[in-house]
Amino acid sequence: MKLYLVILGAILLIYLLICICIYKNQEKMMYHPNKSFHPEFKNIKFPNKTVFLKTGDKLTLKAYYSAPKYEDMPTIIFFQGNTGNPQDHMYKLVPLVEAGFGVLIAGYRGFDKNPGKPTEEGLLLDAMAAVSYVRSQSGEKAKIFYYGLSLGTAVSVKLSTEIEPMGMILEGGFTSLANVGQYKYKWLPVKFIIRDKYDSLTKIKNYKNPVLFLHGKEDKTVPFLMAEQMLNATISEDKQLISYENGGHTDLDQFDIATTIIKWVGEKSVK
Repeated sequence: MKLYLVILGAILLIYLLICICIYKNQEKMMYHPNKSFHPEFKNIKFPNKTVFLKTGDKLTLKAYYSAPKYEDMPTIIFFQGNTGNPQDHMYKLVPLVEAGFGVLIAGYRGFDKNPGKPTEEGLLLDAMAAVSYVRSQSGEKAKIFYYGLSLGTAVSVKLSTEIEPMGMILEGGFTSLANVGQYKYKWLPVKFIIRDKYDSLTKIKNYKNPVLFLHGKEDKTVPFLMAEQMLNATISEDKQLISYENGGHTDLDQFDIATTIIKWVGEKSVK
């Protein structure tokens, strides 16, 4: 009996130490600015200029901008996921620029040699700075769409509660980061130890404008069920979920989603 209690105590102690380690190092586990995102596409870029965004807490962040071809065309603000840098994602956006849309790849604190450390509240300030920049270029009535990938969907949704876009595109989006963590690590109390929860399911409930969900059925990071839950949660009457039978988490560009996005943004921007 004593041996059993010793073994049980040792297991519980190890479990507790693991939880403490994850709690203290969760930012390093959550944000990966130094990892490459699809390096095979790193040389595919669109003509752009480096711009500098001023955040509400007085950080200056690099971002990448291509103006719309015509004044009345919309601008898409792209919010990347938790891995890589803005330049890594340019290949996804080339067709949007070629279609004449303006594109701003928002800068994140702590990414791309930008100052600061990424947090949920910090990335919201970064996103608000991106909107301010587009308005400074195209006016207060600029046609702005948010396009989020993975973690960027949570940034987009949270931003929409502060500044409503004309429409929103959510690729590989999740209900909350806490739920994603719990899905991946079922044996850990992720929901209780995670600080940056990114609770999109709650925040999207009051979103009223057009929203397009894009999700792969083979997504091993964010289960497809979360896209369905997000679709059902929003009160928007103009919502659509497009599924990709063989699509994963970050490979939907292989299924020509750019054509879908171009058509959708074109339709929603004239309403």
